[in-house]
Amino acid sequence: MIRARWVAVIVLAAAAGGCLMALKRGFHETVGATGAVVWTVPQPPASNFHACRSLAAGEVANSVGSVCPPAAVSAVRPALTKAFASLGQEYPGGEPSLTVDVTVQWYKSSEVLGTLVSPESWLIWLVKFRRSDGQALPDLVVVANSEAARTSEADLVEAAAKALAECLRKLKQDRR
Repeated sequence: MIRARWVAVIVLAAAAGGCLMALKRGFHETVGATGAVVWTVPQPPASNFHACRSLAAGEVANSVGSVCPPAAVSAVRPALTKAFASLGQEYPGGEPSLTVDVTVQWYKSSEVLGTLVSPESWLIWLVKFRRSDGQALPDLVVVANSEAARTSEADLVEAAAKALAECLRKLKQDRR
């Protein structure tokens, strides 16, 4: 009983001393960049994607100009190709094909001072799908962010590509 009280006192003292900030920072450094997908319309029926047999990275555009470094834009197609390689079972090849076009809508990296205070980085894509048979598909937005100080442009792009690939995997597995 006495030992439990001492442990509680030590935990409270550590929290008061700012150790939780160090734990939080360590957590964010471990997790790195993560991505999420948001549809621009209520989530479409997965059946719109079931017929697609192949998947390819299409055009990459930058709508924010110099706000987004060229390295982040040039890393998009290779990151998509790498992420889509894991979808061979869902997209074995053939027609109709699904082409994924990406437009960088926003990019924010932490500057030197920001890295010390709040090292938050963001990357937002607008994704447009093109089916080879001409069927219209809704757009979606991919958001990648990180609070890790070590996050690079490539880390954000990779997180966004993985989130998009996982979304496409779930759409093919969904039987709605």
